[in-house]
Amino acid sequence: MEYNARIEFAERDSDDAADRLVTALEPFSPAAGVSVDGHLEVVITLYAADVRQATASALALAGEASTSDVLALEVMTTAAFDRRRELTPMPELVDATGAAEILGISRQAVGKKLDAGQLPGRRIGERGMAFPRADLERIALIRGSRFEEAADRLVDALRDIQAVKGHSTQEEYLDPRN
Repeated sequence: MEYNARIEFAERDSDDAADRLVTALEPFSPAAGVSVDGHLEVVITLYAADVRQATASALALAGEASTSDVLALEVMTTAAFDRRRELTPMPELVDATGAAEILGISRQAVGKKLDAGQLPGRRIGERGMAFPRADLERIALIRGSRFEEAADRLVDALRDIQAVKGHSTQEEYLDPRN
């Protein structure tokens, strides 16, 4: 069975280290990069009877390819690896200004709604904010239809007021003979 192994090394990323790893692991279709912590990492593809054998083989290959300690090792079938990569798309994000424009409210109102849990999003650092655009557009669409419904009710109420004004009393207005 085909497996993928992601190996993170203690060594920090450098062009020389990445080149050495890719050369040493060439038969295993390596892809070298930088982990989220800034360490050198490589993904390799290998064949094994089961996940235990794939894990042991990946660890042995890591030891042969580098003198650096292994910080993390993740092994899974290639099918699972590919599914995981496909299932985590990053949504298009907008900042507070973009959110305010989409929703038709101020930046300050966006921040207050985020803090109150009324908007999907996250604070980034002390003053930054990020929001999924698609979620905000859905909220704006819903708010827009509610606004239109409220506007229609207000127009109906104003018509009723105008109709009442044409009569001297409410009783006269309600009298079916008028």
